[in-house]
Amino acid sequence: MNIHHLNETRNAKIEALKALGSNPDQSAFNALEAEVRALDVQIGNARKIEAFERAAPADEKFNSEVRGKYSLSKAIREAAEGRGLTGFEAEASAELAKRAGGGEERGIRIPMSVLAETRDFTVANPASAGNTVQNQYGELVGALFPQAKVIGMGATVISGLRGDFVAPRQLDGAAIKWIDENEAAGNTDVSFDNITMKPHTASARMVLSRRILLQNGVSLEQLLKADLARAIAAEIDRVALVGLGTPASKEPKGLKASLTAIVPGDPTDISDIAADILGSVALENDTTSGFLATTSVMNLARKVKDSTGRSISVAEQFHGIRTEETNQVADKLIFGGNWSALAIGIYDSLSMIIDPYSLSATGQLALTTFADCDVALRHPKSLAYATVTSV
Repeated sequence: MNIHHLNETRNAKIEALKALGSNPDQSAFNALEAEVRALDVQIGNARKIEAFERAAPADEKFNSEVRGKYSLSKAIREAAEGRGLTGFEAEASAELAKRAGGGEERGIRIPMSVLAETRDFTVANPASAGNTVQNQYGELVGALFPQAKVIGMGATVISGLRGDFVAPRQLDGAAIKWIDENEAAGNTDVSFDNITMKPHTASARMVLSRRILLQNGVSLEQLLKADLARAIAAEIDRVALVGLGTPASKEPKGLKASLTAIVPGDPTDISDIAADILGSVALENDTTSGFLATTSVMNLARKVKDSTGRSISVAEQFHGIRTEETNQVADKLIFGGNWSALAIGIYDSLSMIIDPYSLSATGQLALTTFADCDVALRHPKSLAYATVTSV
C-alpha cells in the first residue's frame, strides 16, 4: 500500500473507534487501537522509504516509471468520465502538480516524457495494434507538420524545469598586459550576468471525433502522443528562431529578436552571406557548427549557377558546413553559428483539460493542453543571422 491508501485505512479505523460510542466494548476498542498504531508504524516506514527514493535520482526514476506504466488514453478517458484519475496516472498527476507548486488544478497533468515514446502501433500491423481495432475503421492518416530542426542542430535542451531558471554567465576574461621588470601587474575586472528562463505557456485545443473515441485505447494513445509531440516540437522550434518575446506576444524571445542582423556586403549572394556569418562568429572566439536556412533561401540556393550554366551545389555555397532547411519562417533568412549556445528550457509537464460536455451533441471530446518552455542565449555572439535579398 502507498501512503495515501494507508492514511485512508487509518481514517476508517478511527471512524470505527468513534462509532463504538462513549462506553465502548473494551476488547473491540483495544483491537482497533492496536490496528491504528500498527498503521502509524507502516505510514512512518512508508515516508522513510519515500525520503530514500527522493535521495536517489528522482527524475530518472519517475521518467522510467512513466514510460513503463503511464497510459495517456486511460487518463483522458477517466477524466472525461468525471470520476477522477486512478492508479499510476493519478499518482503521476499529483506528483507533477506538487512539482509545479501546488494550487488548484483545473485539469490533469501529463508527464512530458510520455510524448517521447517512439513505439509504432499501427492498424496495418496485426502483431502490434491491428488485432485490437474493429475492421471497419481504417488506419488513421496523420496531418503533415513542419519539421523541427533547431534541437537537431545542437541546441542545448534543459529539461525538468519547475520554476525560474537562473545561471551565472561570465562575460569577459583576464586581460593580458606586457610589463617592465619592476612594473606592477594590472588588475582585471571580470564581469558576470545571469541567464534567466521563465515559463511561457503555449496552449492548443484538440477535438476527438466520436469514431476516434470508439477505437481502442492503444490507437488513441498513439494518435494523441504523436499529434501532441509534433505540435509542441514544431512550436518550440518556431519560437526558438523567431519568437518575439514581447508582452503582447506572450511567447519566448527567439534568435531573430535577440540578435542584430549582419549586414552582408552583397545581400543577394548566399555564399558571401554565409562567409560573413562564419567570420562574425569566429571573431567572437567561437566556431560555426551549422547553418539553418529558410525554405525561401534554399529555393534560391538550389537555382544558383555559374557563368557556364553549371549548378553550384548548396554545400559549396555554404562552404562545406552542415546546412539544414526550415519552413517555419517565411522570410529569407540564414541562421548560423555554434548552436549549443542556444538553450531551450522544457518544463516538467503538460496540463490538460478534458471537456466532454461542450460538444456532446456530436459525441466529440475537446482536449485543451498547456505546455511551458523558454528560450535563452548562453552566448549571444556565438550565433548570427542575415537576410538574403532576392536577385
